[in-house]
Amino acid sequence: MTDHTVSLNGISYGGNGLIINEDWKFFILNDEIKFQITRSVSKPALVEEVFLPVFNFNHINTWEGAYQSYGGLAWFYLFNEKLATCGVHSNSSRFWNSKTGNGMNVSVDAPGKEEAMKYSRTDDDKLAYSVSLSEKEMLHRLDSGTNRRRFVPKRTDVWAAFNMPAGKTVQTLTLNIMECVKHFCLTTPAR
Repeated sequence: MTDHTVSLNGISYGGNGLIINEDWKFFILNDEIKFQITRSVSKPALVEEVFLPVFNFNHINTWEGAYQSYGGLAWFYLFNEKLATCGVHSNSSRFWNSKTGNGMNVSVDAPGKEEAMKYSRTDDDKLAYSVSLSEKEMLHRLDSGTNRRRFVPKRTDVWAAFNMPAGKTVQTLTLNIMECVKHFCLTTPAR
């Protein structure tokens, strides 16, 4: 995986004594791109919202929907107003567009962590897709007591605050292009 590698080092952000440092590596292979994020957090923190990384697609209709690793489905036509948001516990999203035949699979590998994904229609009608990691399965912010409302209208804060420990994490996202017919997609073979 070293023939086509791009590295970004020394990414640093935070404040008030909380410093987060990241190194990013992109491994460009024949049929996929692996995006590895190594993150170091200086001290424990109560986090209101995390979306690292976030993918912004040009329009809410770029994809018709996304299949989840657990078998669920996010239909983007249901995001019929700005800021509509859906949060799911999944380690992969298989996006598809049956009109164009395009598809994309994003899978997350983060040993020892729980993965969560969020899809939001932005104020400017784009689709924002983000991945979050936590120590325990994240709770949904709404429906106090049951915390089960996955889809929320007119807001993007679907996840409840959670504790992020100090230390180092590594997550790898794998992106594959797929060819789709109707709602069935296949990973495109290497060329």
